[in-house]
Amino acid sequence: MIYPWLQQAFERFQQGPPPQALLVSGPRGIGISVFAQQLVQGLFCEHPTTNRSGCGSCSPCHWIMAGSHPDFRLLEPESAGAPGAETPRSGVVEENRSASGSVWITVDAVRSLNDFLVLSTHRTGYRVVLIDPADALNPSAANALLKVLEEPRQGTLFILVSERATRIPATIRSRCQHWKLGLPSPRLALAWLESQAISNAEHWLALAGQAPLEAQRLALQDQGERRAWLEAFTGGQLTLIQLSEQTAKLPLPEWLNWLQRWVFDLIEFKSWGQVRYHLAFSAQVARMSERFSLQELLAWEISLREGRRLMQHPLNPRLLAEQLLLPCYLSR
Repeated sequence: MIYPWLQQAFERFQQGPPPQALLVSGPRGIGISVFAQQLVQGLFCEHPTTNRSGCGSCSPCHWIMAGSHPDFRLLEPESAGAPGAETPRSGVVEENRSASGSVWITVDAVRSLNDFLVLSTHRTGYRVVLIDPADALNPSAANALLKVLEEPRQGTLFILVSERATRIPATIRSRCQHWKLGLPSPRLALAWLESQAISNAEHWLALAGQAPLEAQRLALQDQGERRAWLEAFTGGQLTLIQLSEQTAKLPLPEWLNWLQRWVFDLIEFKSWGQVRYHLAFSAQVARMSERFSLQELLAWEISLREGRRLMQHPLNPRLLAEQLLLPCYLSR
């Protein structure tokens, strides 16, 4: 299935010989990884559909879906397949993490392509390498890939995927045809969400920053935790210590994302009188914004970004929550 907001880009890919290296970038929640996989499947499919996407029934389609096609290689972080693992595409792993390479694509992974690239193709077609996310290439891996891209082999296609393309070295980006895919129109996104039986679609789409797949994820996974936390946060009945203890029991990436979007709404309302994410809490956003100057809100937002960089290091969750929630209490 091709998502309707990516159909035009998919058709563009079909209009001529593919580039030797294609970089597909776009915001989280629009399906760029699925889009890239569909491009690959369409290249190998023996019985493509009317829009030239993979049929899902032929042997090559089954091989691609199983990750076993002899003319296809996928490079991804070692942790990508681990249950609950966080990879750079989640937006929470920063450059200063000194892990053992588990969240990065290593130089050995890139070098392993050498034997693959000199083999003849299985069915006299393309040889495809998908790198997802490409911003997970560590510096040594990026240098190794650059050497491969500088000496392109006929019939070989590289597809790079990234939600943060600026983190890919410029030397690699310059050797790729770059497709920047954007958010769909609200009308198209809402229509798709409603077709997926998502109730209150406008609310979820706002919370997701207009990204339809993220809106769907939020709606399907919602257990009322976000609303309960927001009501406790804005209600003013809990002390800083009480709210910090309650917050620390939640998954750190989730509540930090909630708080960042709340502060963004405060900044947006302070600057323009608008609310982007929390439409159901517009009155609370308006009241809280009166307690801050714009400079104080910007400083709070910076502290939250710093807090996100600490997420991958051993820390006390309650103390981190207390530190990041403190500006709300200082403003009272």
